[in-house]
Amino acid sequence: MANNGMLSFATGDLNHDGFIDIFASYGDIYQNPSSTYDDVLYLNDKNDNNFITFNLTGTTSNMGAVGARVTLYGSWGIQIREVRAGESYGTCNSSQLHFGMGLATSADSAVVWFPSGSTTTLTNLAANQFVTVEEGNCIVSGNVIPGPFILCTGQTITLNATTGFTNYDWNTGETTQSILVGSPGTFNVMVTDATGCSNISPSVTVELNPDETPTVTTANELIFCEGGTATLVSSPASSYLWSDGSVTQSIIVNQTGSYMVTIQGTCGSFTSAATDVQVLDAPEPVGTGASGPAPSILLLTATGNNLSWYDLQTGGTLLGTGPSYTTPLLSATTTYWVESTTDYPGAIDTTGQRVHQGSLYSGGSTTNGSVIFDVISPCILKSVKVYTDTPGNREVELRDASGAVVNSMLVNIPIDSSRINLNFNLVPGVDYELTTNIVINNQTLGTDAPRLQRSSQGVTYPYSLVNLLDITGSNQGSQYYYYFYDWEVQEPSYVCISDRVPVIADITTGLNSLSSLNSILVYPNPASHSVTVELNQSGKSTLELFDVAGRMIKTNTYENLAAGKITFDLSDVAKGSYNLRVLTENGTVVRHLSVN
Repeated sequence: MANNGMLSFATGDLNHDGFIDIFASYGDIYQNPSSTYDDVLYLNDKNDNNFITFNLTGTTSNMGAVGARVTLYGSWGIQIREVRAGESYGTCNSSQLHFGMGLATSADSAVVWFPSGSTTTLTNLAANQFVTVEEGNCIVSGNVIPGPFILCTGQTITLNATTGFTNYDWNTGETTQSILVGSPGTFNVMVTDATGCSNISPSVTVELNPDETPTVTTANELIFCEGGTATLVSSPASSYLWSDGSVTQSIIVNQTGSYMVTIQGTCGSFTSAATDVQVLDAPEPVGTGASGPAPSILLLTATGNNLSWYDLQTGGTLLGTGPSYTTPLLSATTTYWVESTTDYPGAIDTTGQRVHQGSLYSGGSTTNGSVIFDVISPCILKSVKVYTDTPGNREVELRDASGAVVNSMLVNIPIDSSRINLNFNLVPGVDYELTTNIVINNQTLGTDAPRLQRSSQGVTYPYSLVNLLDITGSNQGSQYYYYFYDWEVQEPSYVCISDRVPVIADITTGLNSLSSLNSILVYPNPASHSVTVELNQSGKSTLELFDVAGRMIKTNTYENLAAGKITFDLSDVAKGSYNLRVLTENGTVVRHLSVN
């Protein structure tokens, strides 16, 4: 063991709060205390789990109750602890018997067995207390100080010990069952019963004007496509007021924005940090139908992003992709559906050692170094930076934990520094390696080593991108960083798919005058209360309004109409997207119409 190393550590509840702490000692081997490093006390930060701790004293058995056991029964099953002497080296573990209980709030029973053979059984024990058991004499339990433990400026609070004991000795020096507290601090009370048995309560901390700023959590992504939602949940409080006016503990969000919640704390109100939600647009395409006599093959067109054509509004069969679709031979009017897909590239961030530091190249000609990393979520390793004094080809390899190559790229690296574009797709897993191919190194350089600079200074693993990946070390130890600097890592892209919109292939009967049909005007569009249809022809005309599901909303026929204008009433039509079909003696035309 190196001088001044950590020689020993001991465990125990050093601040009497129900959570195990660690005391570590340093030294110059064996019994000499370190002259360089002080001993270290690691206090447990605590959590919401529960505990029971037993303090045992022997009478017929040895006073320290060494060899005694406690068996604890509860909803989790059975736990057993034993009092042992001299555990650890140089320092000793506590002889208290500590039981973690998770979220359980009580134990069914506990059986205490002493080396003399005597036993004591306790039932229905509440969690979060220290229990004193003296062999054959007494049992003390239930010594707890109930909360709350929050003190506001100018106020006092009363701490109450459990009733029914003979003596009370607070760590403040007071000897009453209750004490008045006007300043923050840590408090406990030792109680003594009529038999003279004592017990110290768990320590409690009184805080002055504590920060009760709420936290907001969500199980959903905060960036999502239009039509999705995110549920934001505040930490528990007595009341809630969200920035959108909601007053519930959780809210469902479907709009882009920054959301905060204000809660009423004990000593004032507190507002959470902003939670940013981004809703990505999924714009609908604009379709243009076509018409022709029966039978006809028609060309339907649409504008939008990455278009896909279907035979049904939902589900159905993919008929084609792109800005147009040619129908089969049709004898009847048919509605087709087109959707648009919009890609939003993921954000790019950087990690890894930014620049080379320390010695230039790894020693010898046989070392082919690598960096080791874990992938937490799918992402793309876009590029890395390298340094060399020897230009030429290298093959960069991505290997999994078994050593298998899952991706590689042959690159020509110029002298000095350069950035290599890799675009390696990374999937969750541990112990990936980014390295070079030894065969290519030998072909180019005549050595296993790639003649790329490694760092021997300023290396501080891990290099992390939260929720994406962690660079954890190298195959030559944590003191070195190999070859690949300033990683550019891209989060997955978001793909948003629009609602499908109808495009009508209209099959008409009779003569079809394209020139007269193309001269039909529909305005304004978008429309509100009415729309004007301007015809450059006479005779009978019919207007039909269809919703996006292809259902007819309303229709009107105009007899012996002279060439002119028709005003089509929309006052009873809900806002939305529609198709207006105009049927004339010369043929049929369909126009997309928005009503607002």
